[in-house]
Amino acid sequence: MKNIARLIQKDIEKRLFSGKVIILYGARQVGKTTLVKQIISKNPGESLYLNCETLAVSQALSVPEPKRLKNYFNGKILIVLDEAQKIKDVGLILKILVDTYPELQIIATGSSSFELANETSEALTGRAYRFTLYPLSLPEIEKEEGRLGVEAGLENLLRFGSYPGVYSLPDNEAINRLNEISSNYLYKDVLSFGGLKKLEIITDLLQMLALQVGSEVSYHEIATRLGVSRITVKKYIDILSITKLIHATIKASRKGRFYQHQISS
Repeated sequence: MKNIARLIQKDIEKRLFSGKVIILYGARQVGKTTLVKQIISKNPGESLYLNCETLAVSQALSVPEPKRLKNYFNGKILIVLDEAQKIKDVGLILKILVDTYPELQIIATGSSSFELANETSEALTGRAYRFTLYPLSLPEIEKEEGRLGVEAGLENLLRFGSYPGVYSLPDNEAINRLNEISSNYLYKDVLSFGGLKKLEIITDLLQMLALQVGSEVSYHEIATRLGVSRITVKKYIDILSITKLIHATIKASRKGRFYQHQISS
């Protein structure tokens, strides 16, 4: 798998050690962990990467005691909290750290953007820079492959999307990898919100939206085709947007245009 430089990296690096938390949102498997590891690799002696999906880490960082938190970082000053939404009261914890130790640089990432945004929005008002990472963009691919490379791979990009771990794979491997991403990562996040339990509705909805990317769609039309209520469709679309699987531009008529990661087939 090729390691393609992300354009957002320079913007993040410009804001390091500015006395604010850096929050990086994005769906699973878009390359957040790879990106933050590249950033801290430039300061290996001063950096610490912590995977907050590890129970011991999330529990240790859930205690709102400044000295105890700082001691856990073992003298490091550039700290990555990957999947930070796993930390209890993460907004409060980050606020304590940035207020008490402004010399520290905390980078918090989150796939479950709903949880992380809710936890941090009020607590970190004026205390954070926020970024969103998407799958590879055409400018990022072109910088690595050149224009001819983009044109040669355009059909596969349209078919399989541009997840970093997918876009350069042969067809069969790309299909298998997309199925793995959707079942093991993306749907897991979506189903964890709002008590959603009907995976088949999510799958059918994403397939419908994939066929209408860039076009106007209506909640009523989708609800009729899925055999569910318009309220249910709106709820599912809201959560798909919150978890960064789609980007919906809603009009007053309750129609919208959608940008969607390539995960449905």
